[in-house]
Amino acid sequence: MKKLLFIAAAISSLSLTSCQKNSGNGGDGTDYTQAQEVLLSMYPNATDITWTTKNGYYVADFNVTQTYTVSGKTNSAWFDNVGEWFMTETEIAFTALPEAVKQAFASSEYASFRVDDEVDMLSRTGVETVYVIEVEGVVNGSDTDIDLYYDATGVLVKKVIGQNPDYDYGDYIPSKPAESIQSFISQKYPGSRIVDIDKESNGTTEVEIVDGRVCRDVIFDASGNWSMTKTDVAVRELPADVTNALAASSYASARIDDAELIDTPSGSYYLLELKTAQGEVNVKVDASGQVSEVQPDAGTSITVNKEIESYINQNFSGAVILEQEYDDGFIKVEILHENLKKEIYFTGSYKWAMSKWDINVANLPDAVKTAIANSAYDEARIDDAEYVKTETTEYYKVDLKSGSLDVEMTILSTGEVINTEID
Repeated sequence: MKKLLFIAAAISSLSLTSCQKNSGNGGDGTDYTQAQEVLLSMYPNATDITWTTKNGYYVADFNVTQTYTVSGKTNSAWFDNVGEWFMTETEIAFTALPEAVKQAFASSEYASFRVDDEVDMLSRTGVETVYVIEVEGVVNGSDTDIDLYYDATGVLVKKVIGQNPDYDYGDYIPSKPAESIQSFISQKYPGSRIVDIDKESNGTTEVEIVDGRVCRDVIFDASGNWSMTKTDVAVRELPADVTNALAASSYASARIDDAELIDTPSGSYYLLELKTAQGEVNVKVDASGQVSEVQPDAGTSITVNKEIESYINQNFSGAVILEQEYDDGFIKVEILHENLKKEIYFTGSYKWAMSKWDINVANLPDAVKTAIANSAYDEARIDDAEYVKTETTEYYKVDLKSGSLDVEMTILSTGEVINTEID
């Protein structure tokens, strides 16, 4: 289980061990005195305090007794060099979770998974407390570890697959936004709760909020001005005006793969990711019903983790990194490579898991085309095709339209059909 952190109310009876680090002077020569003074004001009965430096932060590992913590475990608190507190993590018993979190988990798709009896509770400056439940189960035939992040009301705000067991949440410390940003959010989204704040290398700030039960990403430019808000929308929940506009456009035969509501100072629109026979296309549908194609921005690459950057440089030379986000538990990195938008997936520990991208149907390997021609759906229309590569195999997913049936065939490059799904 990961190290523990937690911000607690003051408790009585100070009791420290006599090791040198408890005096605030680390064995590495760093003076932790100011940070320790703040630590003891927060946890006056902390014991067994030891200090280390991680990524520029001063980190205290210590013990403290609370009814909701796990006996004999260590807490960790993160400070800067002048003693300002940023984050605390504590390991609590699963039974000590807020009722809303337990109920949300019990009704989730992971309720049947094996659950760790201990939960990481993260308290961070300026944002909501989140609870990380670690589960293990079989996903797509493989044993999979998943970390589920819930806020106190039971909203699942994040999911991470394959996180490093030694992960200490050091990169989950929120950035400090300008007061104008917090003021804007409180006015535009009253009652919303901030769960994460991330300042990008280009100066933009992305604030993740829970607005009621809806998660939104609120984005500000380098000057702190609001630029847009992104909200994921289930395809089945798209307004009829949007789907009707698409049906009346030249993209009528395309399949909607993903959808977002984009709210900007100049108006709102829906951004749709479409699968077509020619490949992936992004279009926006505005309030007037106008449908227009959106070209990916091929500007300067955004900054990503060094391990991710190294993998992309080695395997996709010359690629421009467009975007990074969590997608169904994986870190999804979108790149523009050889004039194609490609999606590269990594686990929470930055291990490559999968690459995929849409291809023009005309560019399918001959063996794949032959497999379709020799199948029961030889006269079906090919709607779109996708190339997928994993650690163990590579294949093509081909969507066919046969009368009233939607058929998805999974075909190896050799022409072997390994799966057929009919809807």
